[in-house]
Amino acid sequence: MKRSPLARKTPLRRSRIRPKARAPMKRSRLRRANPERLARLRREQFGPEAEWLMTLPCCTCGALAPSTPSHVKSRGSGGLRHEQIPQCWRCHSELEQVGVRLYALAKGLDLVAMASEYATGFEMLPASDRAMYTVKMEERIKRIAGRSNAANEGGE
Repeated sequence: MKRSPLARKTPLRRSRIRPKARAPMKRSRLRRANPERLARLRREQFGPEAEWLMTLPCCTCGALAPSTPSHVKSRGSGGLRHEQIPQCWRCHSELEQVGVRLYALAKGLDLVAMASEYATGFEMLPASDRAMYTVKMEERIKRIAGRSNAANEGGE
């Protein structure tokens, strides 16, 4: 069915009201990153165990230290800081891309058992060594907080 275009009987009138000019929005002076919050999260999510794991070789391919601590169960789904394994950056990125289950199946590893072994290994360390890794963790947190403060001051 063919339709003809609609025709107005009366033309539209121009509005006499003009929109008001808006003032530019004020920018808030919020910090990009809260250093205290970042430090607290680093302590909760990684802990001194991560500092110890960084000194170990990769548990997957055997690459020499420094290694990256990898959470076997993600922190968002209830993973704990004790459920970590040392991995080189290549194995770590592969684990993140593929996922923990598929990675474990492909490599033929029981990552949960390995993480529990590393956790008991850290607990078996002498108290002086555990304290040393706690100090290293605090130093790393201060460095990270210093970088985020410098970035916040430079961005204002």
